[in-house]
Amino acid sequence: MALTREQQSALTDLQWHWEDAYLIGYDHQRGSWWARFIGTTEELSASSAEELRHEIRDDYADRKCRREH
Repeated sequence: MALTREQQSALTDLQWHWEDAYLIGYDHQRGSWWARFIGTTEELSASSAEELRHEIRDDYADRKCRREH
């Protein structure tokens, strides 16, 4: 099943901004967006691209904070 134009645009945007740190995709079977920090098996999941963007930002900030302490 192909992504809609809107979904593809959102996926491209997320990947462009976060591809150095996260693998990002859309799971058609679950109907959800996902992101995995590179080098881990921990997966973020969201019902929309915008929700995933917030999840990624929060996760990245937490990881950055942990590295600094």
